[in-house]
Amino acid sequence: MSYRRSIKMLGLAVVAAIAAMAFAGAGSASANATLCKVNANPCTSTWPTSATEHTTIVAKSPEAVLSGGLSEKCASETVILVDGSDATAVLGEVTKLAWTGCTGACKEAKTLKLPAGHGTLTPTGSGNGTLLLGETEVELVNCFGVNCIAKAKSPTLTFNGGAIGTANATADNVPVTLSGNVLCGTTGTWNAGGAHGGKAYVVTSVNGVTSGTGIFAEAS
Repeated sequence: MSYRRSIKMLGLAVVAAIAAMAFAGAGSASANATLCKVNANPCTSTWPTSATEHTTIVAKSPEAVLSGGLSEKCASETVILVDGSDATAVLGEVTKLAWTGCTGACKEAKTLKLPAGHGTLTPTGSGNGTLLLGETEVELVNCFGVNCIAKAKSPTLTFNGGAIGTANATADNVPVTLSGNVLCGTTGTWNAGGAHGGKAYVVTSVNGVTSGTGIFAEAS
């Protein structure tokens, strides 16, 4: 075989190798985390996860508990707009976080700052996942005559996939800092259905659907 022909064949081999790597790279980049309607991987039916075709999730907890410098219990409702995904997580933002029926040291609670930026739901297997949210700020009103600010820097919740009405997210000892007055204390924990109290945020609707299907976190 001539030297020139050897160089030519080597060049073709390099081109083929580059093409193969590019194809493999495209394939891996296209694999996204997703929200399934059924607990199956690969997923056979998905909820939309894009900015143009998004998914709105409503979840409610009958009892979210703040313990520590203050002791407070409130019912809570949250709305999450899922508008994207990448290779590892489903992406979304909290558009509502409301508190009602509060009892304890404070008369009421209101959200001052919704979780900052996009939250991530990372599948952990069997349709479940880890939900990581951005910094959140809540004002606790009239606690022993003063107002207190509760901040959670990066709340992490456990997502448990299932049918709508069963699927839920739980918070277990999420660290909270308190400020505003010496009566507020300095630290606390927030619980909603974990091992340390409160009740889980149960998914009550997905895109207006309230029954007959489910919601699961899958890695496609």
